[in-house]
Amino acid sequence: MLGEVMLVLFSIAGIFSHPFIETIKHYEGYYAKPYYCPAGKKTIGYGHVILAGESYTNLSKYQADLLLVKDLCEHIFYLEEDAPTLFEECDLNRILAVTSFIFNLGRGNFRSSTLRKKINAKDWEGAANEFIRWNKATVNGKKVELAGLTKRRKAEADMFRSGVNHIY
Repeated sequence: MLGEVMLVLFSIAGIFSHPFIETIKHYEGYYAKPYYCPAGKKTIGYGHVILAGESYTNLSKYQADLLLVKDLCEHIFYLEEDAPTLFEECDLNRILAVTSFIFNLGRGNFRSSTLRKKINAKDWEGAANEFIRWNKATVNGKKVELAGLTKRRKAEADMFRSGVNHIY
């Protein structure tokens, strides 16, 4: 029930018609069938991690859109708990940029990040500069810069900094 209420509230607020949602979808990619993401998690749609008790075998783009909305709602609530200063400003661009970051990297990474510390200190430019530091993934046991992550982090930083929506 709460999830349905969240969807209605955020849809009314216009969050899910924001152009940056298409940017998130671009970087996540659409997968109709389950696959294992680079972190080794079973995933489907636009980056939805399949949880215990869920059994997705095939998703239409419409179903993937609905699942993305649900996932982003959850991540926005995490963000409100972890970085309440961001909501004092009511800047939708910043909220969506950081929600994309959390959706991609996980709440734990955000909670321990300098990005979060700078947001909570209202150091907006310093926070924008932190996104690019998260452009690496572990490949064969080593941290390696990935071009796709660099592009995504740059897009998130642009959205956070100035509300400019780019797909690199």
